[in-house]
Amino acid sequence: MTSRGAAIPERETCPIIKMKVAVVFLIAAFASSFEAASVTRYNCLEQLFKNDAPLLLQSMATLLCDYKLAKSQQNAELFEQFLIKVNALLEKVGCTIDNILGTNVTITLQDAEQLGDNVANILFGFLESIIAKVTKILDDIPFMVIF
Repeated sequence: MTSRGAAIPERETCPIIKMKVAVVFLIAAFASSFEAASVTRYNCLEQLFKNDAPLLLQSMATLLCDYKLAKSQQNAELFEQFLIKVNALLEKVGCTIDNILGTNVTITLQDAEQLGDNVANILFGFLESIIAKVTKILDDIPFMVIF
């Protein structure tokens, strides 16, 4: 809701989400390597991050907006498109959705929503791990208050 009480259209919030994700990724790009938790699920995403953080940043923001749109419209075709785009991104480091899910899957309209939810949870989890690391780094930086 805006200060006037009107809801912000979903497509207008995506640039805001992208900007917030961009800031987090830029800070994380200066951080050291990732911790070993959930290595199998995040391995491909970490490879993408190390190889081309700006590409991953831009792609993740777009993918998460696509997922939110598919979820809000409960549209199997949009979920399928989301999964195809995730696969295309993962292919840049020789991975597929199978690698992050830990099982072999075939994307169909019937299971696209469930697979989309599972993949989105992993993507959100990866972002949360980056945010947690960045927050810890920022908490450890002493700031001076000048009056």
